[in-house]
Amino acid sequence: GGGKNQTIKVSVPQKLGALNIEQGFTRKLLELPWIVAGADIRIRMVASGDFYDTEISFYSIREDMVARTGEIIRNHVDELLQEGTKHPIGAKEKPES
Repeated sequence: GGGKNQTIKVSVPQKLGALNIEQGFTRKLLELPWIVAGADIRIRMVASGDFYDTEISFYSIREDMVARTGEIIRNHVDELLQEGTKHPIGAKEKPES
């Protein structure tokens, strides 16, 4: 079986950059043992104010892990934000002096 299709929603600050978000989430999901690696990971982002309303669809071999997956993704967003404060993401942003 190819696992069960699951979707999680998360709000992500736009300043992280769409490409960073997409690549970061995909990488993070593929690290998780219950994610079906060969299956599609779809990430849909809709700009809403300073955030992207982000919908992530993936296939999981464990139906009970969807909440945990959402938690991991949200923690990942926090990590990215913390990194961003240390060294701003994107060439356009000047480091704060």
